[in-house]
Amino acid sequence: MNQIEITTEQTDYFIKLEKDLKITLSPGQRRWYCMQQSILGDKIQQEFPSTIEESFLSSSDAYYYAEYIAKAYKEGRILNTSPYDALLPTYVAMDIGVNDLTAIIFFQCAHGEIRIIDYYEDNRKGVDFYVNFITREKNYMISTVFLPHDAAKMDGIVVENTYERDFRRLLVNTAINVRVLKRTDVNLGISHAKIKFARSVFNGPRCKQLIEHLGKYRKQWSEPQGRYLDRPYHDLHSNAADCWRYVCSAVNSVESSVNTSSELEKHRAAVDSRRMRI
Repeated sequence: MNQIEITTEQTDYFIKLEKDLKITLSPGQRRWYCMQQSILGDKIQQEFPSTIEESFLSSSDAYYYAEYIAKAYKEGRILNTSPYDALLPTYVAMDIGVNDLTAIIFFQCAHGEIRIIDYYEDNRKGVDFYVNFITREKNYMISTVFLPHDAAKMDGIVVENTYERDFRRLLVNTAINVRVLKRTDVNLGISHAKIKFARSVFNGPRCKQLIEHLGKYRKQWSEPQGRYLDRPYHDLHSNAADCWRYVCSAVNSVESSVNTSSELEKHRAAVDSRRMRI
């Protein structure tokens, strides 16, 4: 590794990094980074980010939401305080997993702004666990639980029931509504979700896992074709990303029942008044 040549551009990068982060990089650390960069090329910042912002940068089109997360950081929409408003209804979107993760996003819609206030993930739990978690473990005023289009499939734990039926049964004595979202094309849903990023704000501490998942959600690589395919790669990040699509679909339903004539101006006022940022 002593033979690794460090270019002028790389040296400038290390100097800036040391200045910004107030650190000192050893010659060995610099050579290691340069060796990894010679292998990974433009993907170095995705695989070995030096800063939080770098982890969401990508010079390729492999990552669906990386640039949108980076922009949210830059524009101060990843908050270090909660945007939760106790006077507003809270909505829940879920991606239900049987053999993999179940992802749950709590969100609010206010003045044209989509507020992502909380995130939770778990696996191999039954519907009763998630209903209890939503209604008792969280102190939000839940209005509606939005389930994915495949909620009518059999529960892998209690096979005689469907997800939708179980949720309705367990929530029957509450004021919480249950809605099953319509099935939509995945790529169309991703495009729709990208548009929604521009007016979304995130509770940084509570949504740290979600933000990481969204930033690393990517396309499937085809070795024979030597290119990324136009379909998502299923890994530990895809469940949260699917749940984000469901949030964006649910937002349409929520906002369709609201008078939006003055919502844009209210949204701008809300953005201008926000000062606490990460």
